[in-house]
Amino acid sequence: MPATVAAAWLLPMMPSLEPKKRNEPPDLLGQDFLVLGHLLLTLATFVEASGAVGAATPLMAGELLKLLQVDRIARHKEAFVRRCVICAAGKVLAALAPSTLQVLLVDGDTAIKSGVEWIERCIGEMARHDTDEECRILAIGCLQLLASLAQNSFARLSSVDDSMHSSLNRMLTL
Repeated sequence: MPATVAAAWLLPMMPSLEPKKRNEPPDLLGQDFLVLGHLLLTLATFVEASGAVGAATPLMAGELLKLLQVDRIARHKEAFVRRCVICAAGKVLAALAPSTLQVLLVDGDTAIKSGVEWIERCIGEMARHDTDEECRILAIGCLQLLASLAQNSFARLSSVDDSMHSSLNRMLTL
């Protein structure tokens, strides 16, 4: 089954990867932008598939967020690539459990922290100003996912605080 999925993803792109000149690599930021978009989505799918509890998930998520922040990728002239950037950011957010995100942000994981700040700033800008309507709609969804994740993280923090207070109160009454 995985081979079928891989073939369905890879084979349609292969003709567009053939170099126009001998020994010339694909132009992912130019004419081969479809490959770039699919690559971003595939990397995000790997992060998502690693699961919210996978030990490597935060590392992969941080590295992918760093890639998505590259200006020539995030602000690509092709709407397809910008859509893929937004979807990839959403997949990264979906892959991080609220508790994991909370720990990473509190402990100062710089890749995740700067990635979340970038989502707020850049994807927020896309939601307001992108020329492509689908990009604006996807960006709003990504920001809603971030807000939901933040709310769940905050609720979890509050419940931890409440249970700590209860434990302390029980200890004080003993």
